[in-house]
Amino acid sequence: MDGRVKINGLRVDLPALLSIAHDCRPEACGGASCCADYEAEVDEKELAVIVGWLPAAARYARNLVTEKGLDNVFDEQGRGLYAIDRTEAGFCVFAYRAPKDGMVCSLHSAALELGRPPHRVKPSCCFLWPLALYSSRPRLLGIHPEVFEYPCNRRRRPGARGLDPGVAAIVGAFFGPDFLERLEEKAAGARFEN
Repeated sequence: MDGRVKINGLRVDLPALLSIAHDCRPEACGGASCCADYEAEVDEKELAVIVGWLPAAARYARNLVTEKGLDNVFDEQGRGLYAIDRTEAGFCVFAYRAPKDGMVCSLHSAALELGRPPHRVKPSCCFLWPLALYSSRPRLLGIHPEVFEYPCNRRRRPGARGLDPGVAAIVGAFFGPDFLERLEEKAAGARFEN
């Protein structure tokens, strides 16, 4: 048994999720930053949401504004997918340096300012990070292979039970409390050497 469980039609790599502790601390990002190291792709539905949030995000990430107004920051990749542009420094165009907080997402900041849940505004790949939703059939929820190279992630001790609170918060916000509860039940009974 590989430890994958199925919840609501989604396969979950439970040993991978149990292996990681996550605490997003943008101020700790040094050479490695998820905002610089990954290309964010969005589908047409996410694109439409983000376009609606461009004015609010531009209050934080001033590079989103050009002399002619808001910049088109998406490159069509085909198959209904769009890549978000990057700055000359290699960061996502929505990333900005906040005083004392380090590199943060302008979409996340705008959502919090306007009282919206960030997972309703940000690209799913960004909100889920360091978790990854793979497009296999059925879809698979796991972790990115190189997540332990980032200061916000660490390996948990072997045999850890239950999800780390940082991971649980991501899962609960994105997939909902019922999904999280079912996943936590499966994690409580798991016996893996993560």
